[in-house]
Amino acid sequence: EFTADNKLNRIFRHVVERLSFLTRDHDNRQLLNELRQWMDEVTLISRVTPKDADPSQLTRLTERYRPLLNLARIFLDGGALQMTSGDLSTFAFVFDMNLLFENFLAGFIRRHASHILPELFLRYEFLPQSRGARRYLAKREDRNVFQTIPDIAFRDGDVFTLLIDTKYKLLDDRERNLGVSQSDFYQMHAYAHRYNCNHVILLYPSKSAYGEHVHACFKLEDCQKVIEATSVDISVDLSSTEGRARLIAQLKQIFPQETS
Repeated sequence: EFTADNKLNRIFRHVVERLSFLTRDHDNRQLLNELRQWMDEVTLISRVTPKDADPSQLTRLTERYRPLLNLARIFLDGGALQMTSGDLSTFAFVFDMNLLFENFLAGFIRRHASHILPELFLRYEFLPQSRGARRYLAKREDRNVFQTIPDIAFRDGDVFTLLIDTKYKLLDDRERNLGVSQSDFYQMHAYAHRYNCNHVILLYPSKSAYGEHVHACFKLEDCQKVIEATSVDISVDLSSTEGRARLIAQLKQIFPQETS
């Protein structure tokens, strides 16, 4: 009988329900709610095990769902994809690590602001993605072009006291410029002048295998503006108090105690 209320869909319905309660992301929750509505005719069973999601149950007609079933089995098992030999077919997830690094640090700084930020900075506006404060570098036929979007901005009234831009790259302290790319430096130079901000920070991850901290200060010619390049070790266990405290201590060091 052709019915939506079958064993395979019950497994998918159960996984969707579990994920909808686990996710904290608004977009993910919205998509999962849509899936719940689509599977409204499917019975919601209270318990499903990874064994229940064994691909051996697939038939010639349902074989096309093998990647989805394997993915459901991974969620049910609370595991992750392993790079081992075998015939497991599933999806691959590709993340924009620059965006992930940026969002992670912005969220962590906001969440632990009272422990990371100097007292002076607690009075400033904290603007992830420079929300409400984006500027352009030029005009063409009375239209703004070349928008600038610093990853994190701090503003005191009309004055920008600090700009931070994250880069998911590794620095190299053996090089004179620390391995900062010319295009990244030009970008920060433009930010410093367009926002009239005297202090700009390029924030990189440390070499996770060694936790090496790298730091350099670049003073711009013919002005008082400074661009810093520094790194933080993000290979800490954030589930532990010690790991969070370690990252808080690192981030605390990058903020100046006073602004000019």
